[in-house]
Amino acid sequence: MNELNGKSEMSRISGRSRMKICFLYHNLEKFGGAENNLVNLMLEIKRIGNEVDFYTFGISDYYKNLLNGKVNIKIIKAPKILTKQPFVWLYIKLFNLLGKNEFLEDYDAINIHAYPMHWMAEGIHKKVVWNCNEPPMTYFPLKGKTNFEKSLRNFVKRIFYDTLEIGMVKNHIDKIVVLDKGMQTLIKRLYGISAKVVRIGVNTDLYRPKGKKDYIKMKILFVSRLDKHKRVEDFLKALELLQENSSVKDFEVYVIGSGPQEPLLNEFMKQLPFKITHLKNVSDEKVVDIYNKGNVLVFPAVSQPWGLVPFEAMACKCAVIVSKDTGAAEVLTHMKNSILIDPYEPQQIAKWIEYLMINKKVLKRLSEDGFSFVTKNITLERYAEHILEELQS
Repeated sequence: MNELNGKSEMSRISGRSRMKICFLYHNLEKFGGAENNLVNLMLEIKRIGNEVDFYTFGISDYYKNLLNGKVNIKIIKAPKILTKQPFVWLYIKLFNLLGKNEFLEDYDAINIHAYPMHWMAEGIHKKVVWNCNEPPMTYFPLKGKTNFEKSLRNFVKRIFYDTLEIGMVKNHIDKIVVLDKGMQTLIKRLYGISAKVVRIGVNTDLYRPKGKKDYIKMKILFVSRLDKHKRVEDFLKALELLQENSSVKDFEVYVIGSGPQEPLLNEFMKQLPFKITHLKNVSDEKVVDIYNKGNVLVFPAVSQPWGLVPFEAMACKCAVIVSKDTGAAEVLTHMKNSILIDPYEPQQIAKWIEYLMINKKVLKRLSEDGFSFVTKNITLERYAEHILEELQS
């Protein structure tokens, strides 16, 4: 059965027994995509009739308010310094040795999000599913830019990863769930384990169309944390090319996000002859409003597992231009529900923005077909059902 067309297997809620599920995440304090996805997943699994407890070392008031009264929040007491990387792994090891993780035996199943909380499963005899968005060796301990850093990384890999980490995962994690096929391949290479691809879905109760689109003055969007691999630089260079070479120049630009690439954005904003509206720390409701104003969202990220942003925009009938170096591109179809481009190619971004600005019928069709695709295939409800199937099977 096609992974995006399993309607028959997604309609068994009434026949599923109620489960008591424990979710684990080491610090729910930072505001971000992974954190929002976890919160939405817990709320949806609770909504369809399961008991949900959430254990963490820390939680912000924002997320506490969202979960309060719906999910039981349990704070694991620890000195603050020991809940930060890389000390948290050592603290969890001590926690396990003292037998303090035995509370996990009280649950039907355990769903763990993010390294290093998967180590809490050590010695536990319950169904454990690890949602592994990033395995630890993708960033730990160093990026390895110099020979010394590479040597240190290899040393840590030999004494930690190839022995303790792989052994623990093989012995105590029942299933690994990943976001896309690229991460699935990486997990197989690192652990020798076959992971299951489960795609995070959009909360279509929140992300939805609101009224008619304005196609007279085009609105171009970039929504992402401003990290280097998100490639805001390519987006800005594409806008520069549009101004220099295109006959179509009457458009507005919105950039939503913050991060280390903000100085680059500020520099471009001084140089480009049109206004860029830059918004930071924006509520989900405000993002929905901007998606509804927008005509085209550009998502040029590289080495990006999945990427929910394009699907949120599509749920609001905003056409999307997406890098082929993203997990999102694995399920999208060029010129049917999206525009797919090669990574690191501002020229392609500029070309396709101009094409859509000129060919309004194609733009409208992509918007409608993108909306239909998301609402049928990439929803929060489907995501929660798939996770429940992994926890129960």
